[in-house]
Amino acid sequence: MKTPRLSLTASTALALAGFTLLPLAQAVKAQQTPALEEVVVTGSHIRRKSQFDTPSPLSVVDRADMLDQGASTVVDVIKNLPENSGAEFQVDNLTQPLTSGTSNINLRNLGLGSTLVMINGQRHTLSAVAATDGSSFVDTNSLVPFIALDRIEVLKDGAAATYGSDAVAGVVNFMTRDDFEGVEIQAKYQSVDTGSHSDSELGVIWGGGNDTTHLVLAASYFDRDPLQSNEREFTEGTALSSLGQPGTFLTSEGFQVDPACGVSGGFVRASGFCGFDYSPYFDLSPEEQRWQAFGKLTHDFSETTTGTLEVSYADTEVKVIASPSFPFSTFFPTVPAHNPGNLWGEDAQFFGRVLGADAGPSVAVNEYETARIAGSLDGSFSAGWYWTLNASYSEQEVFYDKGDVLQERAVAALEGRGGPNNDQYWNPLYDEKDDPAVIADMFGSTGLRGETSLYTVDGIVSGDLMEISSGTVQAAFGVHYRDEELSHDWSDDFNNRAFLNLFGGPDYSGSRDVYALFGEFAIPLGDTLDMQVSARYEDYGSGLDSLDPKLALLWRPSEQWSVRGSVGTAFRAPSLFQTIATQATQANMYDPLSDSTVYRSVQTVGNPDLEPEEADVFNTGVTWAPTDALELSLDYWYFKYDDLIVKQIPDVVVAQEVADTQAGLQGTDAQQRVIREAASGLITFVKTDFINASSAETDGLDLSWSYRFAPQGMGDFRFGGTWTWMNRYDLQEGPDSPEIDAVGSRNRLNFARSMPEWQGNINLSWMQDAHSAAAYLRYTDSYVDDGNNTKIDSHATLDLRYAYEIEQLGAGSATLAVGAINVTDEDPPTVIDLLGYDTKVHDPRGRMFYLNVTYAF
Repeated sequence: MKTPRLSLTASTALALAGFTLLPLAQAVKAQQTPALEEVVVTGSHIRRKSQFDTPSPLSVVDRADMLDQGASTVVDVIKNLPENSGAEFQVDNLTQPLTSGTSNINLRNLGLGSTLVMINGQRHTLSAVAATDGSSFVDTNSLVPFIALDRIEVLKDGAAATYGSDAVAGVVNFMTRDDFEGVEIQAKYQSVDTGSHSDSELGVIWGGGNDTTHLVLAASYFDRDPLQSNEREFTEGTALSSLGQPGTFLTSEGFQVDPACGVSGGFVRASGFCGFDYSPYFDLSPEEQRWQAFGKLTHDFSETTTGTLEVSYADTEVKVIASPSFPFSTFFPTVPAHNPGNLWGEDAQFFGRVLGADAGPSVAVNEYETARIAGSLDGSFSAGWYWTLNASYSEQEVFYDKGDVLQERAVAALEGRGGPNNDQYWNPLYDEKDDPAVIADMFGSTGLRGETSLYTVDGIVSGDLMEISSGTVQAAFGVHYRDEELSHDWSDDFNNRAFLNLFGGPDYSGSRDVYALFGEFAIPLGDTLDMQVSARYEDYGSGLDSLDPKLALLWRPSEQWSVRGSVGTAFRAPSLFQTIATQATQANMYDPLSDSTVYRSVQTVGNPDLEPEEADVFNTGVTWAPTDALELSLDYWYFKYDDLIVKQIPDVVVAQEVADTQAGLQGTDAQQRVIREAASGLITFVKTDFINASSAETDGLDLSWSYRFAPQGMGDFRFGGTWTWMNRYDLQEGPDSPEIDAVGSRNRLNFARSMPEWQGNINLSWMQDAHSAAAYLRYTDSYVDDGNNTKIDSHATLDLRYAYEIEQLGAGSATLAVGAINVTDEDPPTVIDLLGYDTKVHDPRGRMFYLNVTYAF
């Protein structure tokens, strides 16, 4: 049964923000606030009294929380944030082959590019590869070594007025351990309960200095053994293809299967083709190695001026297995009558692939190299004014390689002109063993070398602007410049569209400059009510610009209560990838003509005429802390998106093409986009576009709580939780399209991503003397697979951790921790798909045990 939907319009939101808080504030007496050191908070450029003194909802995951969760990578933390929905943190070499080894964040399921990711308050370059849906994102695997991470600040409110484009859904700011002193070494080993998969991680951090200079250095190495699909029962028989080896031949008498079909790994399908089960040829978690390093130097040049310099580096290599070779899909070659493998005495068309089960899996390689250097100078003027100058440069280079069969060489080999000397046959019959040199001669390389880079400069001044009757008005003003670049250089074979499966496409490159002006005011309206007004103008050139304001209120009627609200606008410019790229991917799509799911190439061409996404954003919330031990927080959020940039769904295009054909139409847009093989009628590839969808409107609730208690003689306990309820996500793909409610759906047939209605965590931790323990119960609601109208069950897992601290061990102290992830070994809910589970939501690895040893001195 669906939870009843709420409805709140932007006008209602403004009423709540503008008319509810002010009268309430006027009815409350002044409260005295003790003086505290001023800090810069994520979501503002004005120095505030504490990191929680903000009118926007801000949650913080500190290092102690990360360790309690048993985390050893950034992914281990961000994948469990309930507000992070529809992100990519698992490998899926069918729907995201180019991004294996990366991870990202998707606040509110508003898109991978709608969350701004920063390191210590500064932007980081986008990944050199884009998601299959065309989304550009920051690769959170490449930021800093996990051991150097102090906390993650999540601003769950639109922040375009402060930070510009990409901050529509919010901001995630990764903060490092800048004040660390001494040496800390951490080693962790984690292994699945059954199977060969394990993770090993080693990290070291050092920090030291004097009264004016401090240096922190950190490095880590992460190694992951693969977990393959044949090690999990839920993947058995989930991926079936009509194009295998043994294959199928089309003659004048109809389709003829290879005589070996049924006895050599193949089976005859209802369609008459010789089928192939390729479900054993997937990685659920791939082989992966990652080196990371980080350094930060802080120096006080004087009592008023401080400088910092940050350097980071990451090198990742991922090897992902797939089926022995791709099926022929863009072209189905002819086997001449004179080929030794032709049993029918006439030319026959071949449907299948070059290599079968006996060849073993193929391997794709993803390598990423990421570097970043950032510096800042901070100083102060007289009369309470501060200045900041920031500059950064970051880049990521990627190398990707995956072999595929070359059309020209396959045709030549079928005609007897194959091999290194152009004089050998390829016999497509399964039982005939070809010369390995003939097979090798038929394969080419995709050979992608890509690069993205980002150069940024910021100048900010902030301080006390004026005195008014209710207090001091503070202000911040700034300028911003950034240069973004993207380039992809593919192999000649890919450029020439020479492959039988991969469609290919041209190289491309581009760059753009972005300029911005911004301002912010913090205005006390009374002893208990503060107002924040901010605006940012951003110019991309060529007429693409935006001015985005934001109004926020923070009311503290007493020491126990805090009420906040904000309303504003936001925008996100099309990414460089969406405007200049030609993206060639593969996708499963349902073909009504053959009544089967087919795996085919999809080509999407960048659209330079895309409009920017625009959004109205509203948030209101309340925090209640009746005692120092208890705190509860509830927030309502609302986003109204227009002109969302999405990639057309191949299934939708194919369905429209079939409907047009059955209606007797000719030359329609859909019919021109779906290319079919003339003789068989099978789809060879589909053309899609990046488009501005009409709209998306979403809202929901965030709930969090924390309660601390200490029974006599039993230690200290903390009970807490974080939950997100997605109330509504109504979308339209075009002005005349029907409205779709995406909540509680996998959204296979639209541009949204998997969207359970409820997600959340409950945790209980305990500490006494040298002992500590933690338990995390994680829950994901059930939802519907709209591709086949089946239910995907809810999922709950339990994580446990126990740690013991040895205060004096040699020159330092040590902590030994043991734990288990998914203690009850719950399989991910079954999904009728090629991997048997939903890679955007669930973890396929099952129960995992770990040992974590930390030594500090």
